[in-house]
Order: sequence, then C-alpha cells, then structure tokens
Amino acid sequence: MAKTLKDIAEKLNLSISTVSCALKDGPKVVSPAVRKRVRKTALEMGYRPNRIARSLATGRTRTVGVVPMYVDEDTLLHPYLQLALNGIFNAANKLKQDVLVYTAQDHNRPETVTDDLLDSRSDGFIFISPRADSLAIKSVAESGLPYAVLFETSGGQSFTVDSRAGVFRALEHLVELGHRRIAHITGDLTLSDGRLRRDAFLEFMEEHRLPVPAVTLIEGNFTRESGYLAGAVFLKLCPMPTAVFCSNDDIALGLMDALTRSGVRCPEDVSIVGFDGVLPPGSSVPPLTTMRQPAQLMAAEALRSVVKNIEAGIEIESRVFQPEFIVRGSTASIPLEGIV
Repeated sequence: MAKTLKDIAEKLNLSISTVSCALKDGPKVVSPAVRKRVRKTALEMGYRPNRIARSLATGRTRTVGVVPMYVDEDTLLHPYLQLALNGIFNAANKLKQDVLVYTAQDHNRPETVTDDLLDSRSDGFIFISPRADSLAIKSVAESGLPYAVLFETSGGQSFTVDSRAGVFRALEHLVELGHRRIAHITGDLTLSDGRLRRDAFLEFMEEHRLPVPAVTLIEGNFTRESGYLAGAVFLKLCPMPTAVFCSNDDIALGLMDALTRSGVRCPEDVSIVGFDGVLPPGSSVPPLTTMRQPAQLMAAEALRSVVKNIEAGIEIESRVFQPEFIVRGSTASIPLEGIV
C-alpha cells in the first residue's frame, strides 16, 4: 500500500501540515533539521506524492500546454518547431514544469473544436505561429487562462522578431553588393510575419527608389514547396532579377532547388537571402545567407512569462527580439554587366 503524508507524520510525531511543508519547501517555514528528517523518512518509507491530489488541492497541474503551428505526420521534423520546443523544454525543466504538446488535432484550423484545451490539464499555453482566424486563442483568452503567442503578433501577448529591421538589413546587404533588380517571395500572408516582411520589403524598395514590378512580388506560404513553385514563376521574368529576398529559409531552399535544376547558378547568376536561420549551414549548396531569429531564446522567454503569470500574477508583456544577419555563400556581388 502506498505511504501517505499521515504515515510519515505518525512515525515522526509531527503534524501532517509540517510534513507537507517540509517536502514542498513551504508555505510554512520548517527548520533544516526537521526538513532533512522528514525527507529521509519519506525516502525510506517509499513515499510518492500524489500529483492528482496535489493539483486538486492547489488548482494547478504545473503543466504548460503548447499548441504547434500545424499538426501532421511530420510536424516534429520541422527545424522551426524543434528549436522552439527545445527552448520551451529547457526553460520548463529549470522551472520544474511539465510541457504538454497538443497533437490530437490541428488547433490552427478555424473549424477545430477547442474544448480539449480547457479540460484542466494545462495551467497556461504557448501558441506557436497561430493563424489569425484560429478559435483556439479566443477560447483560451475567454477562459482567463494565461497564454503567450510565439513567432506571431496577432492573438495576444506575443514574442516575435523585429521583421522590419531584419528585412532592411538583408536588403541593404544586397544593395551593397550592387543588386537593384530584387524580387521577393512572400510567406503566408494570413500570418503577420508574412505581411510584415512583405510590407518591409516594399517600404525599403520605395525608400531606395528601386522598382518593384508586380511580377517580382511572388506569393509563397513559408513552405519549401512554395519556394520551388515560385522558381517556375521567377524563371519567366524578363529581365530576370539578380537577387531574391525570401520570407523564410524553407522558401529559399525550395527556390534554390528549382533554379539549380534549370541551370541557374547561385550566387553567380542570382543571389538569395532567407529569413529565420533555423536550418543548419549544410542544408544547402551554397550555404544560405539568412537573417537568424533567436528562436530558442524567444520560446524560453515565452514559457517563463507564462509561468510567472500562473505563479505570481505577473502580467505577460509582448517582446520583440532582434535578429542576427548571417552572411554565407548564397549572395555575391553582381557582375558589372548585370548592373543597371
């Protein structure tokens, strides 16, 4: 039979509340000597805390729920999600929190029922790149549970990267290399990151009085496949742009694949810049120049903020993180004959 707090208390002639506080480090102050004696006895007796009973008593499960950007059979293979989860897991481990990743259904679909998020398994939530029309955030917000939004500005307290600053730095790099005909493959325009990066691209080009023919603004959706399909559109442009800014690394790698198959060289014929920096340098040939966002740090800060709200009522405040520009082999100076 499992041992209880009462068993330990009777053996040591202590109150149950004293034994409980000695094992939990509070809320009542217990002397170091008593705490040591209680823990030694609990170990000898094979005591195991009943987490279900504790959660019923405290109203907390010490679990933070994570809702990924999508759910399919390869969700966890995406480097973007892997870095986010690693940051969340590391922070949760230090704070003695469990993490529950919701995988039974895709909560980013607007038609998805969200009742499972409110079944008391999680004290709070982190939403990774949620869609603006997802009902999940609305349901959690209305319930009063703490939550944070990662890599997206819509939906509440957000932990995002400074997309405008990142786009401007990437385009400055291309201009410094002599490029003037620059195309852009957008991300998913239903997500704020897609819109912000597109708008920053247009703003930069206007400020520098560089032309943006409508055909050089190609719509993608943050997937490698969309980058590959955009390659077919890009190859039909005349004159062909000498550089492309892609809204993320996956798009950039898909584009590089399409161009390579068609005999277009990178960076000799076309320079390519990505965004996010979540892929290892060896993921492409040549290695991709990119704007790296601190995904693990952002995710860890989101987790810490949610836990602080749960445990101390500290308000969750949105944060914007600065990206880091990484120059690799996919960008080069434009040949003199290509300068217009």
